Amino acid sequence: MDRTDTPASSAHGQPLPLSRLTQLDLLRAFVAVGRTGSVTAAAAGLCLTQSAVSRQLKALESRLGVVLFRREHSGMQLTVVGRRLFDRLDPCFLGLQRALGAVLPERRRAEVVVSAAVGVAGLWLMPRLPRAGAAVPGVDLRISASGRVLSSLRSEGVDLAIRFGPPATDGELLFEEWVAPVVAPGVDPAGMRLLELDGCPGWLGWDHWAGAWRGLARRHRRRLTCSNADQLVHACVAGQGIAVGRLALIHPLVDAGRLVLLERPVRSPTRHAYRLLIADPASPDALEVAAWLRDEAEATRAALDALVHSRGEWAHAPESLAQEALPGG
Repeated sequence: MDRTDTPASSAHGQPLPLSRLTQLDLLRAFVAVGRTGSVTAAAAGLCLTQSAVSRQLKALESRLGVVLFRREHSGMQLTVVGRRLFDRLDPCFLGLQRALGAVLPERRRAEVVVSAAVGVAGLWLMPRLPRAGAAVPGVDLRISASGRVLSSLRSEGVDLAIRFGPPATDGELLFEEWVAPVVAPGVDPAGMRLLELDGCPGWLGWDHWAGAWRGLARRHRRRLTCSNADQLVHACVAGQGIAVGRLALIHPLVDAGRLVLLERPVRSPTRHAYRLLIADPASPDALEVAAWLRDEAEATRAALDALVHSRGEWAHAPESLAQEALPGG
């Protein structure tokens, strides 16, 4: 073979021996994040936690001695070096996927695809997946972390979808949206930044609440905008600021004492809620998973009810504020 035909020309470096290809999991995580632009979406696709994928990315960058991603408001952006590596690895992994798909026996277990926005997938759905094994033991779940509008679930290859929207939104009600300002425990709210979600409905932003919650939005001028709900919640837990907490998604963090409420919860003034869409026709396995999601939603409604009607003390909130009426509330 002519040297120019070999994969090991000096301009591109010598190929590593097979004995040194011991970190394929790290490369798989890198490709998954490169494809989706999101650690949360990649974690859902790999059936891993977000922290596990983040650790794998850091480990790969440490081994290679280069920075592969930049965190930006729009998500995870590949660096120049990262793009060069991704452009070489992505076709290789796609080839592996096709090769294994061609020789592996047909799956015996059913697979149900559940679509949910990145924040809902990472904060509500993923923490509940360990219970799915007992509820639907004969079914494998695949999480599609996307909130885009689906013209047809069946044609998109989706069995079930969780979508967030106003009362006119299609689908059966899972639970409503309740919000309250939240902060990490032990953090003095005075002087803290306001955390906001980029592109969110107006009432999920601080400007909507300028006259409520004792003027928090007026007193706190500095802001930090996050590209997805996951980032916002992690920043809040880390003590980086005050967030408009979406209690359906974060109530386990409140129950665990990792976040505290500054005011009594209020319902979405536009009655936004989370709804379940089911593909038609639905497979028996999809209907089983839908039943499990309803059970989890019922538990979420109970947790929300406990928070809303709690008579406990709110951090820095006098009882007189607990009854403050908000627009449409």
